[in-house]
Amino acid sequence: MYRGLIKRKEQHMKYIIKKINIKTIDYAQYKDYFACASEERQKKAMRYRREEDSIRCIMGEVLLKKALNEYGEAIGHYEIKSGKHGKPYLEPVRENIKKLYYNISHSGEWVYLILSDDEVGIDVEKITDKATGIARRFFTENENRYIAHSEHPDEAFTRLWTIKEAYIKYLGTGLSKDLKSFEINITGDKVLITDEGVTQNVLVKSTKKQEYFVAYVTYNYNNCMKETEGNEKEKNISISNISNTDNVPDCVCADNHNNDLDGQGADA
Repeated sequence: MYRGLIKRKEQHMKYIIKKINIKTIDYAQYKDYFACASEERQKKAMRYRREEDSIRCIMGEVLLKKALNEYGEAIGHYEIKSGKHGKPYLEPVRENIKKLYYNISHSGEWVYLILSDDEVGIDVEKITDKATGIARRFFTENENRYIAHSEHPDEAFTRLWTIKEAYIKYLGTGLSKDLKSFEINITGDKVLITDEGVTQNVLVKSTKKQEYFVAYVTYNYNNCMKETEGNEKEKNISISNISNTDNVPDCVCADNHNNDLDGQGADA
């Protein structure tokens, strides 16, 4: 039944989403970001053969630190720990600080991160033309029917795929959970997820950004408060793009206690 049946005492959340197009980063700026990165992150970045993979690696840490800075915290106040299936989260090392959750995804030129005080999952994917074979193997009959009846099957497939990925990352199960064990139902802008026969109390946002789809999944507090469905309070959401005009803030240079930033299967 998963989190659809879990009750929450707190009724307010704040989501912070940071994104970066790595093509906007020039060499000089990347050198600054690299120099400010933790030693573990630098070593990991240097192991990649392709330059774009190294940039994505470093920018994952930059986005996390920028999101924490906006949240009013610093990376030095936390240790990065992992759940059962390797999904990382932020464990406070000081009193009176909330445990925080984050998730990172990247595809092509984009890197996205979401930070919140409850479980989150995010996925970004470039629209693919390989929908038919993959969908037959991993999607339910109704999901395949949604793709087949769509005016743009490749877009329909990619939208479903990103939502599925975001949901299993939200749960923290990774691909240990069968993608056919739950179903995505899309009607206009409304997205419902049925898992083990139960409609999950999750908030799903799915957006097309040029040739990409981005989806994120969080717990739906609005339904808990019996507010109008879909009445997500924009004041609790912060979405911002980092461009090459940004300076490296002090928080980017903060110490990191534990740098298993991605975890195992964090961005399947």
